[in-house]
Amino acid sequence: MSEASTDTDGPAQDDRTLAAELEVLREENRRLRREYSRARQAEYTQMAAILAGLGVVGFLGGVVYPSAQTVLFAFGGTGVFLASLLYFLTPERFVPATLGADIYATLSQSEAEIVAGLGLTDTRVYVPTDDDSVRLFVPQRADYRLPDETHRGDPFVVTEEPAERGITFPATGDPLYETYTDVSTTGGAGIETTVERLTDALLEQFELVDTVETDVAEGRASLGVTGSLYGRLDRVDHPVVSFLAVGIVRDRDHPVTVAVETPDNDRVEYLVTCTWPAE
Repeated sequence: MSEASTDTDGPAQDDRTLAAELEVLREENRRLRREYSRARQAEYTQMAAILAGLGVVGFLGGVVYPSAQTVLFAFGGTGVFLASLLYFLTPERFVPATLGADIYATLSQSEAEIVAGLGLTDTRVYVPTDDDSVRLFVPQRADYRLPDETHRGDPFVVTEEPAERGITFPATGDPLYETYTDVSTTGGAGIETTVERLTDALLEQFELVDTVETDVAEGRASLGVTGSLYGRLDRVDHPVVSFLAVGIVRDRDHPVTVAVETPDNDRVEYLVTCTWPAE
């Protein structure tokens, strides 16, 4: 009886041991993430303290040296202002860039499988909809015709006109553009200025690419891109391509067709060409 009980309890004991060890590892992983977050926040706080200290020194210097008061007070105000920004805008949570890239890769693969499974074309058109959003339209036929705005929000566009049929996806660049417009001025600019601001946002605000070269004309914008954070730009609805297209759609109020190529040169990795009806 005791031997049989021992044999039975062996695997169960091993399972309990493994479960306990797994829980220990999970807790250690959570602790390391907390430590990493605290370390990053401490770096921001330390930098804010240094800037605040320099600002105070500037103010004191302005009191001691009246002849240079204007310059020193300006220096002190800048230091305190930057310290305040750094302290109050310190992020509470840090997400690895690879996590976003992995999530997008999975989403892009799912969309690509849907497009392939339905036998759709390689054409990519970003279209405005009647609910003030932008979606990616993938037509079923090469000789396609854009559906009207009332149907552009439908995931599966099935109208009486066969040339209008296809599928639409919410554009990944749409929420990016909303974030961009929160901190940028876009209205009233020409298309060259608009594209320049969009590329600046990719480089400086979102840091999604390393370099962008632009060539803009009415009805067309060609952008040479290197160093994409989210990998290949020729995948379905890539955030970089989508953001550029959505920005142009918003600015021109026209559908924008996008094509991505890999040029045979060492200057850029991808060539993104956006076209729209010229005015």
